[in-house]
Amino acid sequence: MQSITEILGGAQILLGLHYDIQECFEEYVSEEYRTFLAVLRVVEEHLPHEPYTHRTRGRPPYGRESFVRAFLAMNFFQIPTHTKLIQRLRSDSVLRRICGFGRVPSAASFSRRLEVLSREAVL
Repeated sequence: MQSITEILGGAQILLGLHYDIQECFEEYVSEEYRTFLAVLRVVEEHLPHEPYTHRTRGRPPYGRESFVRAFLAMNFFQIPTHTKLIQRLRSDSVLRRICGFGRVPSAASFSRRLEVLSREAVL
């Protein structure tokens, strides 16, 4: 899973060079999304990283960072329910890319991951 800094161009952001994030997205990136990206850059530096572990059978799991970003987006954009969050992720390709989802997980996946993140005190 790529961090926000890797998605947006790595060294250009870290070195403070002028860099237009619009080049990373096919659709228009509003000022609200740019603010959310800035928040993610700060927050992700302080999150513990989960090592990637995949069993030999079954579908590869979604990354923990994607769910953390989605739950932060839910709070930042004031999305009231998980169902509304899933609908927004399905309809909003910019937010889906920022969160790191190629395909949006089911409501059950969000529920299970929220339980795990709550137990770990990440959220």
